[in-house]
Amino acid sequence: MKTPTLTPVQQRQLLLGVLGALAVVAWWLFLLAPQQRALAERGALLRTLRPQVAELRQQLDGLSAVEAEIARLTTEPGLSTHARRPEEQLPDLLQAITQMAQGARVRLVALKPKLDLGGLTPGPSGYLELPVAMQVSAGYHELGQFIDALERSPQLVRVGEFEIGPTPEDLWHHQAVIMLQVYLVPAAA
Repeated sequence: MKTPTLTPVQQRQLLLGVLGALAVVAWWLFLLAPQQRALAERGALLRTLRPQVAELRQQLDGLSAVEAEIARLTTEPGLSTHARRPEEQLPDLLQAITQMAQGARVRLVALKPKLDLGGLTPGPSGYLELPVAMQVSAGYHELGQFIDALERSPQLVRVGEFEIGPTPEDLWHHQAVIMLQVYLVPAAA
C-alpha cells in the first residue's frame, strides 16, 4: 500500500484547519467559558437580590405612607402639638399617662399637677416643665412595666423620684408615689 502524500496546497489547508480548530478551542476556553461562569454567578446573585429589592420597595412604600401621615398631622389644624396651647396639651398628656397605667395593670389612685400652668416658664430645655405627683397601687412587676412605658412614651415625660410602701391589707400590691416631670410645648408667640 502506498502512503498518500499531500501536496503543498493540501498541507497548507490542513495546517490552517488545525490552527483554526485550535483557535476556536482557545477562544472557547479562555474567553467564552469564563464569561459563562461569570454570567452564571451574576445570575445566582440576581436571584438572591430580587426578593431583597422587592422587600425594600415595600418598606419604602410604608415609609412614604408614614411621611404622608406626618405631613398631614403637622399641617392639619389642631393636631400639631406646637400649634396648641399648654392648657390644651395637658389633658391629652394626662390621658396618655392614664392609658399607660391601665395597660400595665396599675391602679391610678391620684394624678395631680403640682403647679399652675399659668406660672410656668420655659426651662433650659425650651419646654414648660410641669411637676406631676402620682399615687398608684400595683405589684412590683406591674410598677416596673408602667415606669418603663412612661420612659418610652412619645410624650415628653421623665420619671423623677418615687417611693414604694406596703399595703397591709394586700400582700401583692403596694402603694407608690411617683413624681413625674412633664414637658409641654410653650404657646407660640
